[in-house]
Amino acid sequence: MSDSATSSLSSNLDYTSKDATVAIIIIGASGDLARRKTFPSIFSLYERGFLPNSLVIYGYGRSDIQRESLHSKILPFINTHQTNESSQKVKDFLKLCYYHRGSGYNDNDAFCKMRESIERNVQNPKSIHYLFYMAIPPNLFATATQSIRTMMKSIPSNQYRCLFEKPFGSDSDSYNQLSTSLSKLLTEQQIYRIDHYLGKDVIRFIPSFRFDNTLISNIWSNENVSRVIISVKETIGLEGRGGYFDEYGIIRDVIQNHLIQIMCLIAMEKPKTNSSCKAEAIRDAKCQVLRDTKKPTLKDCIVGQYDGYLCEELVRTESRTPTYCLIKLTIDNERWQGVPFYLIAGKCLNEKLAEVDIQLKEPRLSFNTQEGLHDDEYYSMKMKIQPEKYVSLGNRNAGTTLKLFEKTRDDAYANLIHDALQGNSSSFVRDDELKLSWKLLTPLLHELESIRPLSYKQGSEGPREVQSYLHNNHNKDMTPKL
Repeated sequence: MSDSATSSLSSNLDYTSKDATVAIIIIGASGDLARRKTFPSIFSLYERGFLPNSLVIYGYGRSDIQRESLHSKILPFINTHQTNESSQKVKDFLKLCYYHRGSGYNDNDAFCKMRESIERNVQNPKSIHYLFYMAIPPNLFATATQSIRTMMKSIPSNQYRCLFEKPFGSDSDSYNQLSTSLSKLLTEQQIYRIDHYLGKDVIRFIPSFRFDNTLISNIWSNENVSRVIISVKETIGLEGRGGYFDEYGIIRDVIQNHLIQIMCLIAMEKPKTNSSCKAEAIRDAKCQVLRDTKKPTLKDCIVGQYDGYLCEELVRTESRTPTYCLIKLTIDNERWQGVPFYLIAGKCLNEKLAEVDIQLKEPRLSFNTQEGLHDDEYYSMKMKIQPEKYVSLGNRNAGTTLKLFEKTRDDAYANLIHDALQGNSSSFVRDDELKLSWKLLTPLLHELESIRPLSYKQGSEGPREVQSYLHNNHNKDMTPKL
């Protein structure tokens, strides 16, 4: 049964209504992700009044700690304000937070006892809506989900949802295995796969920016766009994640999820307005982009590895794992024929940024006194995702930039948790999206296993070959089609 068909069978209950009774359960509550991201994001929603009045928050883990110990772990990450009012909010929030220990994620008895504890701590135990947040490694997803199924055996499927953190496999085969395991335990409508970039406000702004603005929508094609560069650059290295990163690398860690998702939002056609479900229409449109995208080969790719990577803790001695990658993708449809999409991600670079640079062709009529634009001077639309958060239109070197959208606060995880509670799946990744993205990149990933990455210095722009590659592949015809 197709995703669009099954969506109509699921009741889209809004767990954020004030009269709802909700239990949020963080699986892996004593881990780094839970205390740094999950609990603070839930607190952000609580502090702003976005959660129901009847609420409990449970952490489940294997660590032998007490409730007070859990509070001590998360307190430094939520106690960010100094006012008396916010201090009281923190105290009230912690009163809602409990900890339940089990011997493992296959401990059915512990999960069932946790449900009994939850029911004792809410006013309406027979009408609880559950949100499970999987802050655990992917190899434990199926095990924990099986325990949840046992715990929830008498609860209708539309009264509990599960949030899963990436990575979702490492290639087509591994993802298909994970997908098959989860599909036996949950419906697609219960599964919310997090790509936290889709929770960022600038990214969430893209569909309305594109389709609700006639001026923008009229230039959004190969008639006016020369190329698109989507970049996520970091100044940091592995920071203790050597074991994980050396297994996955920069393509799996950043490009296959974050950058592919951004590309789909930039390139997709307008979602069908007659669809009964807006979220499914958006995800259908993204899938079509992936179907239209040609598989990249080695000639479309540059991979690098920063000097000193092989000395990082838990990195293999002769590792060929890339810490930098540029991939050129082309979309074979009428709108984007001939426009290259460059996806760039790297670690230990000279700057920290995430942005989309939509470079425009030179106008047919220009009041510029120069004969034409130089290679390093072009009109572009910039979508700054981090550290700044704005969308602008202007000339790279002329100093004329018009900001079209700007945000000062950006809480991606809070946005996504709130969406999941509301049953809004538009900012989550659907099963067929992941199958298509892995199908697109898996052949290249396997080819790269025999390629030694180019070396680059820490704090540099990446491999020297990248700039010449971008220059040589630039479409020299900057004039729109007549």
